[in-house]
Amino acid sequence: MYRAVKIFNITNAEDFVLGSKMAVKEIGPVTYEMEWHKSKFFWKDEGILSYRRDTVLKFVPELNWVDENEEFYTLNSTLIQNADNLNDFKENQLIIKTTIKQYMQDTVDKSLNLPVSRGDCPKEEFTIHYKREEGNENLNFIQGSYANATSANETNEISNAATRNSLDIGPPMDKKEVRFKYLEPDLCQCMVFIQADFVEVDGVKNIRFEVAPVVNGFNELDRSEFFQKSCRMLSNNGCCPTFPVVLSLPHFYSSPDISNSLVSGLHPNESIHNSFIVVEPTTGLTTSFVMRYQFNVKLAPSKNWGHVRAGTYPLYWVEDSGTPSEETNWYLFFFLKLPSFVLYCMVVWISIYVCIGVLVYNFAEYCYGGSSPTMEEIESLIESTESRDYRSINESELPEKESPPLLKAFPGYSRYVET
Repeated sequence: MYRAVKIFNITNAEDFVLGSKMAVKEIGPVTYEMEWHKSKFFWKDEGILSYRRDTVLKFVPELNWVDENEEFYTLNSTLIQNADNLNDFKENQLIIKTTIKQYMQDTVDKSLNLPVSRGDCPKEEFTIHYKREEGNENLNFIQGSYANATSANETNEISNAATRNSLDIGPPMDKKEVRFKYLEPDLCQCMVFIQADFVEVDGVKNIRFEVAPVVNGFNELDRSEFFQKSCRMLSNNGCCPTFPVVLSLPHFYSSPDISNSLVSGLHPNESIHNSFIVVEPTTGLTTSFVMRYQFNVKLAPSKNWGHVRAGTYPLYWVEDSGTPSEETNWYLFFFLKLPSFVLYCMVVWISIYVCIGVLVYNFAEYCYGGSSPTMEEIESLIESTESRDYRSINESELPEKESPPLLKAFPGYSRYVET
């Protein structure tokens, strides 16, 4: 699995603070190898399996176009969240200069002495950069009983929808389930995908789901329905955001009218900014996925930045992608493809044997006889045989025999023969 991050560099920081339209230039991708380490598996009540998942990212220089130490300008999300609590806030602090490495690993401004305010979590605001306590368990859940595809303590508001907390594994899916509802723990919320098509992966039929901007509320960022009350963390630990971040599709491709009035330099393209998931329905395993989502900061009108236009501004967007491991491919091969292949071979060989038998029978009929006699012919033959008198010989029926040469040498032979 890989995670590619593309960052929006603000190219007119000074003019933006004075009220100009934000101009951005995309930097990246910054590519990491991504691993999901799962541990502490245990079964809970009602057939729910829980486990802890930790995401580990490893920077891969060979896959990157940019250096991790490259500098860029971006909005100071932490300061925006705490601006009302600061007495000496300055408008030029709204934008910070940082490096890619520092920004991806720690976005908290070290100059702030007061803790990041948590309080109640607005449903439009969240981030993947929240700080977890030492004992905080990041739990995911899948159904142990495959009778129901939805989570045990979740009411399924979307009919015919498969709900999962794990992107890579899950219960088997019914082909009638036209929606795929996925909860990403790092995002604290879920995304809804719509069934797009059936595709073949290594000869096995899979279902392809694509993200639906309208269903997720990406078309109207200010009144986003992306955060559905029915899709929540099942863990007892809180998943509270720390920064005023709003999620959207990359480059706002589903809502260009909202972004064009505030930001220049965006190039929305559905073919490279959309998301999809391909699932093998019998096992519930994901055979491939590409998850793309963009983090934006929401600037509300404030006395601290009176010249800046209020609205939603882009920070960076992420592309998570993955394909099955070698072990998963072997599992799918033995569980799905091999049985069907064996059955196919059995049908082929049986058909071959039947064809050979038919050919042998016809060949024997052609070489050793015609049609079999009927019962009437057999009875007629028996009657004619029984009525015959074998004690008398009908000489006319006997074949004419030629006398031996020595007999012809005797005198009177011709007379003897005539008599």
